[in-house]
This record gives sequence, C-alpha cells and structure tokens, in this order.
Amino acid sequence: MSEPTLSQLLDRAAHHAPPMDLRSEDLLAAGRARVRRRRAAGAGGVLGGAALVAAVWAGLGGDGSPLSTPDLQPATTVLEQGEVVDAALFGGFNTIDDEQVAHVTTGG
Repeated sequence: MSEPTLSQLLDRAAHHAPPMDLRSEDLLAAGRARVRRRRAAGAGGVLGGAALVAAVWAGLGGDGSPLSTPDLQPATTVLEQGEVVDAALFGGFNTIDDEQVAHVTTGG
C-alpha cells in the first residue's frame, strides 16, 4: 500500500471518529442523573419494605404483637369416650382394636 493511500485512509478514519473532548457540564449532569436514580431506587426499596412489614403485621391478627398467637377455635366434631363411629375411610386393610380383635375392612 502506498503512502498517499495510507494517508488518505487515516484521514478518513480521523474524520469519522467521535469528538474527543468532554465537557464538565455533561459529566456533572450524568453524575447527578445517576445519583437521582440510585436515591429513587433506595427510597422505593425502603417504601416497599415498610409496606411489606405493615401488611404482615396487620395480617397476624390477635393483639397485633408478632409474638402472640391468634385465638384458635376448637374442632367442631367432638367424640365422646367410648362412642362408636361407623365409618370406613380406607378399604382392604386389617386393623386391631383395643381388645386385640382383628377386623378386615372392605372398600365401601
């Protein structure tokens, strides 16, 4: 490659290059925009966390303390001692009662 051709190629590359000067106003504006975005993201995270804590706190019930347990209602079905219940939950297996009597349950 000849020297004039090389010189022309280098001149053309130099003309298409971006400007190499940086203005301080542009740098400061970019820095301020980054700080604003960072602060907004931090504030959003704090507000989201506070909302989550408030929602969990309100959903606990009871007296509002996170360490208290809510009042539990007793079960609705109460079986008396010795009461006979005629129900088959599962079929095809053997059970032994308190008197050591084996029972074969069929599906029903």
